Amino acid sequence: MQNSLPLIAALEQIARCKYFTGISEHAPRTPIHCIKYAGSQVPISVNLAACHTCGEYKPS
Repeated sequence: MQNSLPLIAALEQIARCKYFTGISEHAPRTPIHCIKYAGSQVPISVNLAACHTCGEYKPS
């Protein structure tokens, strides 16, 4: 259970991003739905690395 704590903390941060639209249980490699890279209001699935690279989830 302790190994999942960093993941939970990361997901809580990412959930505050203005481009975040949801998380999918059915896509383990790309679970995060994001509209930033989609180029439209239809989200695409990305992984945590894409979110960390983008950095929009960080408070300004």
